[in-house]
Amino acid sequence: CLDNRARLVIQTPDGKSVQLLMGDPSQIALGGGGEQTLSCGPQKQPRRVTVHYNAKLDAKLHTAGVVTAIEFH
Repeated sequence: CLDNRARLVIQTPDGKSVQLLMGDPSQIALGGGGEQTLSCGPQKQPRRVTVHYNAKLDAKLHTAGVVTAIEFH
């Protein structure tokens, strides 16, 4: 967690990781089934998600984009 934002580190199906910035959580659309919450730090159990984002590199935060929606599977 970063102040009122969060940096998501997501492992892709090919084993790579992508870091994305989640700005104002109230502006992120959540969908899908199961528990639709995230907490700071590593998640207790890995979950499959689809993350929609706008590509926007941020060298300072080391992120590749800004999250717009998360679908839980």
